[in-house]
Amino acid sequence: MNDVVSHHDRSFVLAVQMVDASAENVFITYNQRIAPNTRRRQAADLKVFAVYLNNIGIPTSALQLAADPHHWTAVNSRIVEEFVHWQLQQGYAIGSIGVRLTTVKRYCALATSMGAVNPAAERLIATVRAYNEREGRFLDAERIVTRRGEKKATALTLTHAQAGRLKSRSGESPQGWRDALLMCLLLDHGLRVSEVAALQRNAIDLEHERLIFFRQRIAAPRMHQLTADTLLTAMMYLAQNGINTGPLLRASRRGGQLVAGGMSTRAINARVGLLGATVDAPNLSPHDCCHYWTIMGSAASTD
Repeated sequence: MNDVVSHHDRSFVLAVQMVDASAENVFITYNQRIAPNTRRRQAADLKVFAVYLNNIGIPTSALQLAADPHHWTAVNSRIVEEFVHWQLQQGYAIGSIGVRLTTVKRYCALATSMGAVNPAAERLIATVRAYNEREGRFLDAERIVTRRGEKKATALTLTHAQAGRLKSRSGESPQGWRDALLMCLLLDHGLRVSEVAALQRNAIDLEHERLIFFRQRIAAPRMHQLTADTLLTAMMYLAQNGINTGPLLRASRRGGQLVAGGMSTRAINARVGLLGATVDAPNLSPHDCCHYWTIMGSAASTD
């Protein structure tokens, strides 16, 4: 792993230091010592947690959570448990939910070491667990996604829970992370199958957390901010498979090993259909995933 700290990472560390430069803060030391990829991922985790906390009336930001232990004082096991369930309702992948829970627990432990969180409260927080794949299969399974806005609600095949499971890694093979990234691109960013097949490695900019692709229906390039699920999945997929150039989504052999060539549109259609069957969505297509993205209102800030 490259330990060279990027401009993005240096900016984050400096911002953390500026919040509480006068105190001996273990948060500062922690952020200086962890690997750049870990720092970037945990910053994204804290952004999601900050959104949740603000939604329940606890004003904070990702930067404050990463820098000031006192912003963790109000956090207890009930809040953390509800955060886990809230993420499932929002359609986050099961794997991402577990990773964010680990980040929250880590910062709670750091805040406890500085006296900002009661040790008894931290011990209860440590007992909170995320959903496993079996539990995720049943939770919120009957909730139907509907269009946000003035248009008439339209029932879809996919529920929040199904979308979250499709974005979760399946199995231990390199193919599992590839499949998870494929579904993130379809469900979270609304790419067409031909647009996904055309993606090269440089389409994903991890440092600036963005996706750059060519939108064929308007014949123009487009930039999307990576969702939290897509960012985490892309980081794991690219790091574990050592993909630095060439096609972004690699074809695979029987057994789950990836090859140098990219996935074709036919292969993507077939793979989405197989993955859909695992979440009780038979005959799922990339077009269905794009429709889910539209119905979810994800297109409100992108096109």
